[in-house]
Amino acid sequence: MKLNPSGTHRCLYGHSWIFDNEFKKPDDLDPGAEVDVADARGRFIGRGYFNPASKIAIRLFTRSSRATLTTDFFMKRIVQARDARKSFLPEDEPRRIVFSEGDRLPGVVADMYGSAIVVQILTLGMDLRRERIVEALMSVYAPDAIYERSDVTSRSREGLPERKGDLIGSIPERIELSTDGVRFAVHPKTGHKTGCYLDQRFNRRRFAEFAAGGRVLDAFAYQGLFGVYAGCAGASEVLAIESSDEACRELKDNADLNGRPVELMRANVFDTLKLLESEGRRFDLISLDPPSFTKSIGASSNAKRGYKEINLRAMRLLSEHGILFTSSCSFHTDRESFIDSLSEAACDSRRIMQLIELRSASPDHPVRMEVPETDYLKCAVLQARE
Repeated sequence: MKLNPSGTHRCLYGHSWIFDNEFKKPDDLDPGAEVDVADARGRFIGRGYFNPASKIAIRLFTRSSRATLTTDFFMKRIVQARDARKSFLPEDEPRRIVFSEGDRLPGVVADMYGSAIVVQILTLGMDLRRERIVEALMSVYAPDAIYERSDVTSRSREGLPERKGDLIGSIPERIELSTDGVRFAVHPKTGHKTGCYLDQRFNRRRFAEFAAGGRVLDAFAYQGLFGVYAGCAGASEVLAIESSDEACRELKDNADLNGRPVELMRANVFDTLKLLESEGRRFDLISLDPPSFTKSIGASSNAKRGYKEINLRAMRLLSEHGILFTSSCSFHTDRESFIDSLSEAACDSRRIMQLIELRSASPDHPVRMEVPETDYLKCAVLQARE
């Protein structure tokens, strides 16, 4: 299959995606089939799998003309992903073991929780090869259970229904775990994503370094791990704001597991930040970890306004020399736009804010330089200056 002679093709520079307007679609190729891709002059670029129903019509999985999506291929990539993580994370702790394009297995995400794996299969090409993926995960990790959480709306863009359920064995409703000496529980069948947000682990660890003796606010708390980390590090008080009843129950459970009191407000964060400001509350350390404000490029301007608003409110709640950890998990909001939002918020808040660090996801969510979408999580660390 040849790329069109005109246009800018990111795949020529290492990207995995080829869009449906970048080549002429064949009439005789089955959905999910493997396909060789060449440039306009016929020079081989890589192999991918094809889905005519998706805007991303081809996802490249290799630059080798000999590779194919066999069980052995999946095993090789999973082992490579495992070995790449050994320098950063203990193998007996929860971690992401496969990160889609980041580990050159586009459309596959897998997290390890104790002796269980939770897997998401997001694309048609990988969905058709589910049994091989499961066989490879079993061979490399030998888990007690593998559970599928492919209950994500993005599957509809691939022409796939949502699906969840046991693939191997039976996974518990609740799994108790520990990272960095902090205990917490995940609910793989009902929690967000695969049951927990593992991508913020290193940022939570860094957050806790500023917590001793301080007043801490954990906004958009979900399971409360920023706040619980801070409590375990010696914070004098922790206030968590979360709007979901289920998440509030999980948050309380996590606080109790560590014996750390957390003041919990089940409320809308935007409204509550305004209320706290009006009450004169101040915090030495704040985490803002909102859900994605945009699912598409077209909504990015609204997202920028949303990030500006919540950060403005948080900046006004900081004590003298207080520190704000603020995150964006949307790859449609790039780092430059995110920083612009924070700069505008600082200006409107009438606070002097110093950028201390700009952080990313933990290294079990590898960022490929040629695939900017893998750099989805931005975490800015700001300090108020007087």
